[in-house]
Amino acid sequence: MNWRSGVTVFIILAAAVAWWFLLTEKKSVIVVIDTPFYDPSIFDPSDLDAATFFLEAHPDTRITIKERYYSLEPEAGRSIFTEEQLNEVAFFVTTQPSQSLIAGLDLFLDGQSLLINTSSTSLAASGRDDFVLRIIPDLQKEQHFIADYVASLQPRRVLVLTDAANPAYTGPAFDHFSETLLSHGDYSIRVQDIKFRDMQPENFTELFAQDIDLLYILAGDFQAGVGNVMQYFHSLHPDTPIVLTPWARSPAIYQTAGPAIAQVALISHYDTRSADAALNAYLESFTARFGYQPHYMAIKVRQALELLHQALEQGHDSPQAVKDYLFSKPVHHTSLGDIRFDSHGDLLGGFHIITQFDSETP
Repeated sequence: MNWRSGVTVFIILAAAVAWWFLLTEKKSVIVVIDTPFYDPSIFDPSDLDAATFFLEAHPDTRITIKERYYSLEPEAGRSIFTEEQLNEVAFFVTTQPSQSLIAGLDLFLDGQSLLINTSSTSLAASGRDDFVLRIIPDLQKEQHFIADYVASLQPRRVLVLTDAANPAYTGPAFDHFSETLLSHGDYSIRVQDIKFRDMQPENFTELFAQDIDLLYILAGDFQAGVGNVMQYFHSLHPDTPIVLTPWARSPAIYQTAGPAIAQVALISHYDTRSADAALNAYLESFTARFGYQPHYMAIKVRQALELLHQALEQGHDSPQAVKDYLFSKPVHHTSLGDIRFDSHGDLLGGFHIITQFDSETP
């Protein structure tokens, strides 16, 4: 072989190697992460920091995060979807609550994009053949569990405080709760809408002056005002049980509840940190990284990103392919627990009742 032939062979080999790397190069996939933004005084970065933490733990992932913010007006969440679909974004991980998600459900029917939701329990999203997956049980499963638990405590007079800012969740949730509770016996149930973001103790004086055997706070969004309400109620009813939804698992609520925490039963999708070593390790490392304890949604965002990462690593990079992959396995393992979907993309799973709280957080 003369030198010209050698050069030719070298060029051919180099071109082949370059072409192979081009074909096998991992193309990045944009995933939109959204988070609520009210004003600087109550903004919580847990969702977005959870995404950053995921990327740091998976430096070779194909996922690229794009951050978006929304307010609680339903059209604000929908506008994120329409804008990013025009940008050909195929994947969303959204923390939007019920009233926001419902406004955009019709945008995920054709397979142009796939959405994993971490917080909407609305029945409007249940049993649908679409491209919306939820990694939480819907409100019917949630409220049936809570009502069964409340019934086990045998209260006669139950006061329910519902979150006036999220009627798409609290309205149907209360209906299912009250129906299930009354199926257990004759209970006196009083319900009152509350704006937890504008809590004034004097507004509760007359409400809390009545005889109450159990307080159920049917609220979401990890609002610190829930803790303030609990503390004031506890000052008037020191021995009365207080029941919270899974959407109150937040250090902000825990820290503002004061001595009321001794009477709290928190219904949760997860066990306590002391009973779940993986959860405790994650929260400890998150706190060490960012300097604060995240609210519960940081866990769900992490799980959602791990699901997408697993699908992409298997070569499934279209919404239809990812959906088929996630539906093809009976259980998906994440670092923070297993995920099981039903045939419509809703979570199959149970709840935990937490009544013991350590020195930091449940």
